[in-house]
Amino acid sequence: MSQDREHLGEQKISEIGGALGEKMIGEISRFHPAYAAYIKDSVAALQSSPVLTQRERDIIRLTALTTVGASLVQVKNTVKVTLESGIFTPEEVGDIIMQTSWYCGFTPALTAAFAALEAIDDFTANQESSQ
Repeated sequence: MSQDREHLGEQKISEIGGALGEKMIGEISRFHPAYAAYIKDSVAALQSSPVLTQRERDIIRLTALTTVGASLVQVKNTVKVTLESGIFTPEEVGDIIMQTSWYCGFTPALTAAFAALEAIDDFTANQESSQ
């Protein structure tokens, strides 16, 4: 993997995962550097594709995390980053999870909804305190 591609992967991990993404790749690098390089390369390839917009990628990511019953931390971080970057509104997050529930089931969607609600509450509180 080239240095440019590795840097792009690190940059995209930071953009889509925030501080949690940076911590994750740092820990994986410590655990197994080749695995970290593989992740960076994969993220660079996926995130640099010109076919989908970042918004479309984030809809897919939130949908996939909801469907597989991903950890609350992953769902919460995804919602946090997308709200802070203006990609989604709280209403859009709710609708994405509701739409996904039809296909993945009530329980994983409800779990994702509670994680999203934590991120939305934090986001709303930060917005109010900065005004």
